[in-house]
Amino acid sequence: MRGTVQKKGNKWYAVLYTGKDELTGKWQRKWFSGFKTKKEAEKFLAEKVSEVAQGRYTEPSKELFADYLQTWLEDKKMQVRPSTWKTYDWIARCYVIPHLGKMELSKIKPAVLQKFYHQLQNRQEPLGARTVIQVHLLVKASLDRAVKWGLLPNNPANAVDAPRYRKKEMEVWSEDEVRRFLKVAEQHRLYGAFHLAVTTGMRMGEILGLRWTDIDFNKRTLSVSQALSKAEKGYMMQEPKTKSGKRNIALSQSSMAILEQHKRKQAAEKLRAGSMYQDNGLVFASSVGTPIGARNFTRVYHTLRKKADVTQINFHSIRHTHATLMLKQGVHPKIVSERLGHANISITLDTYSHVIPGLQQAAIDHFDDALFGAKPVDKKAMVEE
Repeated sequence: MRGTVQKKGNKWYAVLYTGKDELTGKWQRKWFSGFKTKKEAEKFLAEKVSEVAQGRYTEPSKELFADYLQTWLEDKKMQVRPSTWKTYDWIARCYVIPHLGKMELSKIKPAVLQKFYHQLQNRQEPLGARTVIQVHLLVKASLDRAVKWGLLPNNPANAVDAPRYRKKEMEVWSEDEVRRFLKVAEQHRLYGAFHLAVTTGMRMGEILGLRWTDIDFNKRTLSVSQALSKAEKGYMMQEPKTKSGKRNIALSQSSMAILEQHKRKQAAEKLRAGSMYQDNGLVFASSVGTPIGARNFTRVYHTLRKKADVTQINFHSIRHTHATLMLKQGVHPKIVSERLGHANISITLDTYSHVIPGLQQAAIDHFDDALFGAKPVDKKAMVEE
């Protein structure tokens, strides 16, 4: 395998001999242009000759990134959850394709991607670092397969530094704010859903996917076995992503009473709706039995939150509120971890590390009381000593 360098005008060209044509026996040549010096062209050619010799040489693909990405997305649809695929599709359509879609696959270089990420963060309505990281991960994953399929010699995204994401300080409600919110929510038909969120730490999808058959009124427990999730069109029920996500949660006396009351009200709604009622067995459904979409549920939540005049947090942060309050009350982190459906206790400890310093102080004070008794400190005696 060999090649040569040539000069035309003020530019140098690298000419790579990629092999002989099987029919004509003539050498196949690939021209690479744009080198300022002979040395640059020779260095580039040496790398390409080495790639050909080792069987790593890839003919630059002229396929447009938009076309390639559409194919990648269609294949991904069979490999990931519908909600995950919908996120992929949204990122591709809103950010990647409008900026990079008209470029040939082989023309996407590290500098191009780096500039693209900077543009996303410096436009009139800049994207947050977390969203840009999602964009980067999608581009990287799609180009990884292009390398495996021989469309690219290497993945340019590997040479790009994605923006760093700084985790925001977690905001949760105090006990008083929880009480104020639930007082306002008490008059709404979905009060039971909000009460369950506070007392169990369940995710929105888990609450909206809860069925009456999942609740054991004798044992005072509920089973999390499915969640309402976005599908390509509308919504669908899905099993939890992880084994630990499938779990049993102990319920409080107040939760049981509210659920029983909610069941009676739902039975009255069924009678009023008559044949229009679509009984899906859901605990929290619309007035005609159909699933409640996340957008509508979130809208109700924010209306009630504003009316209660409590700290502005998203619905998911009620889950964090539940965990934080339990830890502050001295509940063992292992129990909290099981209620939340975390894969292991380290996730719980890492997520709620902001609570740990206070727990340590309370623990050592309790240790003092248990071992030595709660004796007041004699400051005067300490000074005299």
